[in-house]
Amino acid sequence: MAGRFSPITPESVLIYNLASEQGITGYQEHTLIYATVTTIILSVIIFLVFKGFQIKEPQSKEKEILSGFTQKQILTLAGFVVMIVASAFFKRNVGLISFAVAVVLLLANVADVKSLVIHPATTTHSQLSKEELEEQQIYDSTVRLSIGTEHIEDILEDIGQALEQI
Repeated sequence: MAGRFSPITPESVLIYNLASEQGITGYQEHTLIYATVTTIILSVIIFLVFKGFQIKEPQSKEKEILSGFTQKQILTLAGFVVMIVASAFFKRNVGLISFAVAVVLLLANVADVKSLVIHPATTTHSQLSKEELEEQQIYDSTVRLSIGTEHIEDILEDIGQALEQI
């Protein structure tokens, strides 16, 4: 939290400019030290109130094997790197770069293996009135299937299991 009072944050630059216009100077070091000490004291109090962070012994003595990054995670990390490089080194608009990276990540997930079953009347179109739903030919019995790139037999089996539950 005290880092928000650091001289390099946008808030600090704004406060510095406003204070300078009023003739107030030399407050930054004191404010940063005060905020840092306050944060440390509050952290210690919270640590003591909640009786510290207690590490529980693992149930099994076997080491947990972590899986590697998925393709989506790697693409997302690459997107963050592109945003940082483009905005920091090439002085590009961070909002525009973020939007462009989001579009690329969205398009990369179009051919997803996941299938989706939703009830539009109570989810995506829930804000519409009964008349507006009927105008768009969405009824209480309408179910939307968004089929991924799974094998057709798996999809039909999942649909069959779902229908058995009704």
